Amino acid sequence: MKKSTAILLLHCPDRVGIIMEMTKFITDNQGNILYLDQSVDQIDHRFFMRVEWDLENFLIPKEKIAEYIETLYARRYEMKFMLKFSSERPRMAIFVSKMSHCLYDLLARWK
Repeated sequence: MKKSTAILLLHCPDRVGIIMEMTKFITDNQGNILYLDQSVDQIDHRFFMRVEWDLENFLIPKEKIAEYIETLYARRYEMKFMLKFSSERPRMAIFVSKMSHCLYDLLARWK
């Protein structure tokens, strides 16, 4: 069975300490970081980060994580963020023409 994880995507004006603050928040609440990637747009001075962590021992209920991030970090860093969970499957639709080979082609490419 795949682990339940949280995936945080964020962007904000570039400032010192953002990575430290976000990783400290995760580790202080007993989350295990599985993936982290960050970059800075040097022209616009914007910071971008994607971090994924294991929720197995995480102290904050997943329904409250976004509220904590909003209160503790988003306002201070002028941050926009999106929080997703691996356990939540997105709804999806496939649109194809009347010809069945179009659907078969899409499904074959996915597999």
